[in-house]
Amino acid sequence: MPDQSANPDIGRDITVLVPAYQCASQLSDHSKTLQRYRKLGCSVIWVVSPSPDGSEKLAQTICQETGDAFLLSPPGLYESWNFGITRVSTEFLAVSTIGDFYLNDNLLAMAKLLKELSADVCFTPPSFEGLSENQIRGFGSWPVFTYARQLEPFSGKICPMQLLIAAQLSGGLSCLLGSWASNLARTAAMKPWPFPLNFGHYGDTAWFYQQMLDLRVAFLKDPVSLFRFHPQPSSRKGSPELAVLHYRQLQIELFRRARPRGLWLKDTFRFYRRYYSTLYILNKNRGPHPKRFWWLIPKNWVLRLMRNWRHSQFLKWCENWNFPRQTFDFLS
Repeated sequence: MPDQSANPDIGRDITVLVPAYQCASQLSDHSKTLQRYRKLGCSVIWVVSPSPDGSEKLAQTICQETGDAFLLSPPGLYESWNFGITRVSTEFLAVSTIGDFYLNDNLLAMAKLLKELSADVCFTPPSFEGLSENQIRGFGSWPVFTYARQLEPFSGKICPMQLLIAAQLSGGLSCLLGSWASNLARTAAMKPWPFPLNFGHYGDTAWFYQQMLDLRVAFLKDPVSLFRFHPQPSSRKGSPELAVLHYRQLQIELFRRARPRGLWLKDTFRFYRRYYSTLYILNKNRGPHPKRFWWLIPKNWVLRLMRNWRHSQFLKWCENWNFPRQTFDFLS
């Protein structure tokens, strides 16, 4: 890991955004976990939407006590993120979602890495707490964990663009960057390209699909934050058909832009075509309101086996692929 003590003032280059809505009972505890970064000179901006439980009033009181900045944001998940990002004046920014606590001072190491590599985003795998066994299995399928072995050689380096493309395509609508509470980004890379608002709660995934070819992405294998399960309101849950449609739109645009840059990977496309065709049929059979034990129907069970096998084959292919083991610029 980079030596974060080399620059004790690097914390002044970081702003921690704290978006909040309808979570008054958690605000005080979350504020306490930010104290380590206040002491390191980081700026903290609370971006709070008007809430039935008065979250905005409590957040304003906390800001008066701590000296943090307070912004009353428009309603909406990514609307509030985008609103907060436009107000950031430091070189780097982090998004500290309520309930996801920082475990250590690794944001400083990430900022140092972004400076050294002239990178735009640095991501880390989150730690988990308070999850059921089923939830752990679900979050364990995030690309940042599925591709842990492929990513590890690039800890502290720029990730090869080929690996980013392959991992994100196989992750579908699960973003390779994982939880944004575990990431640090260069503000100049975020302001011109806000999170899209037409992908429901997949806005951060859509953003990465749309921007990854123009980003230098660094990785650190050491966690920086503790992720907790956030139930999604029913109004933000999309149907499987809609999710797959979005996935198709995003990947088509990604392939279209990657090909002229010499990043058109025949094996990646072959994998995508096979995996996606299986996924599409499986989700179509599942439907928006699946019946109990729908997956035990023989044809669906076969499709699930095919999907999982094709995914495992792709992972093995990535392990054997000789990705460059040094840091260099894929965008030149």
